[in-house]
Amino acid sequence: MNQSEFERNMRGAKQISTLSDEPNDQDFWSGYQRGMRRHYHGEKFGTEAEHALWMAAADQTRDEQRRHRGLGYRAGFDGMSISDAIKHLAKFTAASSAGSVSSRAKTLAARENAKQPRPNAQGQKKPRLPKSE
Repeated sequence: MNQSEFERNMRGAKQISTLSDEPNDQDFWSGYQRGMRRHYHGEKFGTEAEHALWMAAADQTRDEQRRHRGLGYRAGFDGMSISDAIKHLAKFTAASSAGSVSSRAKTLAARENAKQPRPNAQGQKKPRLPKSE
């Protein structure tokens, strides 16, 4: 990412944040700007501990403000352009209002669970009680 792309994305995020009436949207754009700085400047911006906290914030399920900041941070850190970040926020907001958003930890746990063998999945018949006549 070059300097002009960085500056364009930062300006766009600031403008959208000031125009939005939704507090969660403002939190998203605040996190996006911080993540964009970390992406552009690298390890010179912030510490590893701060970076880990911001990345983990997206997995918060009880604190919507932290969750939106974390999602914005991840989008910025991934170097997402402002137009892609707008789509990302809209998609997340739609999924969240529909109740279909799960945390990264929950998704990883479900994937790990899916790898476990299921009872009777090794070609064995299910144990049945004998029929009474």
